[in-house]
Amino acid sequence: MSYYTIFLIEILIMLTLFKIITMELENYQAQKRGLAYYYNRFSKPFHYRRNTLMIIVAGLTYLTISDAALGSFQWILEILGLVATATLGDVLSQWLGYQYAKRRFKKFIGEYQELLKQITEAKSNPDYSEVVDIATPKYETNQVLEKYLEPEDHLAVMASDGGKFMKTLRNLPPITYLVDINNLASGVQFDDQVKVTRLTPEGQMPFKEEKLDVVISAMANYDKYEMWRILKPGGRVIIEQLGTDNYKEIMHSFIPFRIKGQWDLNSAQETLRQIGFEIEESHEDRGFIRFNSIKALVNFTKGIVPAKVETAESFMSFYLNASKSIKENSHFDLTTYRFILVAKKPE
Repeated sequence: MSYYTIFLIEILIMLTLFKIITMELENYQAQKRGLAYYYNRFSKPFHYRRNTLMIIVAGLTYLTISDAALGSFQWILEILGLVATATLGDVLSQWLGYQYAKRRFKKFIGEYQELLKQITEAKSNPDYSEVVDIATPKYETNQVLEKYLEPEDHLAVMASDGGKFMKTLRNLPPITYLVDINNLASGVQFDDQVKVTRLTPEGQMPFKEEKLDVVISAMANYDKYEMWRILKPGGRVIIEQLGTDNYKEIMHSFIPFRIKGQWDLNSAQETLRQIGFEIEESHEDRGFIRFNSIKALVNFTKGIVPAKVETAESFMSFYLNASKSIKENSHFDLTTYRFILVAKKPE
């Protein structure tokens, strides 16, 4: 048996063992963190991509250990032999590792392939009727708002939805402004008393100091100091927002680290108290949307998740975890969380 044959066998054994150990560790992490996309590589034919890397590594290794004259015939033969042997050993070890994984992780690969099939079918045949249940709301927005709106009030509504929220409001005062944050309300028809305006170029509310009686921030970012500036003494700011727990299962699927801080009712109340507001009323709604099939979930997420996220491989982890929950519990619950608070500027 030649020197290079022995060398090739040694390299092959070493690289194959290393590859198997690496794959076991990767599989452990994939199962622990629910990384479904790890198994996507085994759904495709084997493809070797490290030839350039192995040539460089083998060449540098030879330059380090060789005592042959640089550029000599012996030097050329030995470096070519080492590069060829190392590359061949790496190709074989990668292929053996691939075959090992396809058999060792057959169950997980099958689950991933079945999930891909379900998602493809859902996208080609949309059906929104398979949502099983939605938790009963803990409060009704308009019921809260109507307690604080008087006919003589000057009202401003901050919204980023092009005026959809504004159209749900009842009994609006004669002087009502819609602050169209994202400039989406152009051409939308509102009641005669509604005047559409925008933020100033500096990002401020387009009102003078102590101009308004009530400001409503409907699922929109707001500046608490601006709220204080434009409200009359005794005026109220009413804030309704989604908290960080809303759709948290989706968020955790493509943000691998835990977001520092928590935005919820308590956090919002504290930020307003810090500048002098008095909290008069508050409610929070922790609920869920329940699904009994991946098809229903896929069709739902298409409407709330950006396309570049929904099609990302990392998002498959969310679908896989949901699929496992449906198999085990006959449903999957997506967390919802919103809150509303009323704060008064002291007179």
